[in-house]
Amino acid sequence: MLENTLLMQTPFRFREDGITSFGVDHAGEMHLLTLGEPGQIHKIVAAPKDPGAMPLLLSQTGLFTDLSPLTPRTGLVPYWVRSPLWSDGALKRRWLAVPTGSSITYSTDGAWTFPAGSVFVKHFDLATSTAQLTPLETRVLVMQASRQLYGATYRWRADASDADLTPSPSRPRSPCRPAAARECRPTGFPAPTAA
Repeated sequence: MLENTLLMQTPFRFREDGITSFGVDHAGEMHLLTLGEPGQIHKIVAAPKDPGAMPLLLSQTGLFTDLSPLTPRTGLVPYWVRSPLWSDGALKRRWLAVPTGSSITYSTDGAWTFPAGSVFVKHFDLATSTAQLTPLETRVLVMQASRQLYGATYRWRADASDADLTPSPSRPRSPCRPAAARECRPTGFPAPTAA
């Protein structure tokens, strides 16, 4: 192998909605097919070059009033998921914010609709003792006016003073405790991307 280049990142990670095939249409546009209920055909499009110009430091985003301890700003509402995925022993916290005067459109049989400017935050910590958490990563998704999500990942510094925007996919420092290292899989920090 002469080169290893990341061509795309997809949200399709699970067996029930995974990628089954790729194809090219009559115009030469590339598509991928996914499983799931229902199976779908997705057109592959280039991510915007600079959708939103995310700040280089997490402290500059305005999402948190303090980084130690991590304190979300007013309007960032915590939420939980029913079935959190395993993340090599990392603990996760999540928050959501919608612009003032906006609301989420709920659907009983389909996807919810979030207004432009909505922000989703997922933060990863590693419990190093019963009283201390070490921050590893903070992911931010922003709903754009085009109805596309733009994602960015902030990798925490070893001294936990701030987190830096990851401009390209990178390898993390190991999030696993030494005793559980054999159960760990290397994972990476995602790069900014449109979803």
